[in-house]
Amino acid sequence: MKCICIIQARTGSKRFPNKVLTPLKGIPIVKRVYDTCNSIFEDRTVVAIPHTNRKLAKYLTDNDIPVFKGHPTDVLDRYYQCARKYEATHIVRITGDCPVISKAWLSYAEYMLCQNEDTGFISNCFPPRKIIDGNDVEIMSFKILSRLNDVADKEDREHVTSLIYKSNWELINHLDISPELDLSHIKTSIDTKEDFKRVEEML
Repeated sequence: MKCICIIQARTGSKRFPNKVLTPLKGIPIVKRVYDTCNSIFEDRTVVAIPHTNRKLAKYLTDNDIPVFKGHPTDVLDRYYQCARKYEATHIVRITGDCPVISKAWLSYAEYMLCQNEDTGFISNCFPPRKIIDGNDVEIMSFKILSRLNDVADKEDREHVTSLIYKSNWELINHLDISPELDLSHIKTSIDTKEDFKRVEEML
């Protein structure tokens, strides 16, 4: 088994341009996410970005952060091609706008994968959603990722795993590791400048 952590990131957000490079308490958001993920998935963490995103690519390269350059808009294909390059059997999916992603959740998800290697999809955000918005952790097998890449339409290619949640996911060999306590009202992911200010106040 070879499990790698792929962080999707870009600087082209319309609501908050360059957000992943915006310093949060002096550290760019994308580096915060990378450092947290890499503390668990040591030397198995890569940031997957649009091949057109030169500014982000330069920052990552200058800071010795592994970077994969893929399709500019097809995020699902970016994951698929990145996983192929690294010959991954399993992929941890993390988004680059979650600067306080939990080490505990990352570690727990990997532990559950090690205990259930035949599971195709592990997630802490199955509906009805209970996880904090910003602590989402998903692990899928390369087989599931490849299948998604074959059948997903335009909208689901942007959101990568959305087809699983809105389809008959019960038929997939899955493991739901959602928390018992509903904390979905808490938001630590950053979509807007208002989100940024709120998270900044938390730190």
